[in-house]
Amino acid sequence: MARILLVDDDDLSQSILRDLLGGFGHQVVEAADSVEGLKCFQRFEVDLVISDLFMPQHGGLEFIRNIRALDPDMGIIAVSGIQLDAKKVIFDQALQAGAAYALEKPFRPKVLQQAVETLLGDANSG
Repeated sequence: MARILLVDDDDLSQSILRDLLGGFGHQVVEAADSVEGLKCFQRFEVDLVISDLFMPQHGGLEFIRNIRALDPDMGIIAVSGIQLDAKKVIFDQALQAGAAYALEKPFRPKVLQQAVETLLGDANSG
């Protein structure tokens, strides 16, 4: 069982992701924005971070950069339900900022599970 930090300002998305991750057998620490997420990251020992890209205050890209600066090896999954034509650019920016995966909501549970297991497997093998 891993402890996963989930940062998302949308209550429904947070609930769905929490339930999915719990169903995969993981413990979830939740934060509603990037400021709270950074505090949780520093307070709790987490194995993986999942962050929405568009949140109030500091956005997900800045959050990912901050996490990457604190822990260069942390597995990070960026998620977003963005409906803009420029979503490929946003997802590319998330990957450049340090996310290992950028998933578009809604995604299939199996896609999330595979990304989580891949990153946790990488962390456990190193």
